[in-house]
Amino acid sequence: MFSLSSNASSAQRSDGPSSSAPKRRMGDPIVLSLTMGFIALFVFFSLFDASATKTLIGDGFTWTAKYLGSFFQVLLLLTFLWLSVLQFHVRAQRALAI
Repeated sequence: MFSLSSNASSAQRSDGPSSSAPKRRMGDPIVLSLTMGFIALFVFFSLFDASATKTLIGDGFTWTAKYLGSFFQVLLLLTFLWLSVLQFHVRAQRALAI
């Protein structure tokens, strides 16, 4: 909460001591640790057994294309249609406003 003192011209925070420089973090340290761990595991696994890594990536891509390919095609089509309608609507509004 902010409160104004009678002899000060600026607002001061009343919920604790003020700090001159707030702490800045680049992101969540847990997410950073998990990401670095997965990347390190992937690199280690790739160095240990490259053919198994290649097979795992290929199988994952094949599964994604088989089961999610149609979904992504429909999603791209709907996005294109939505943007086309939106573009037409904006141009129509500009034409009517003049």
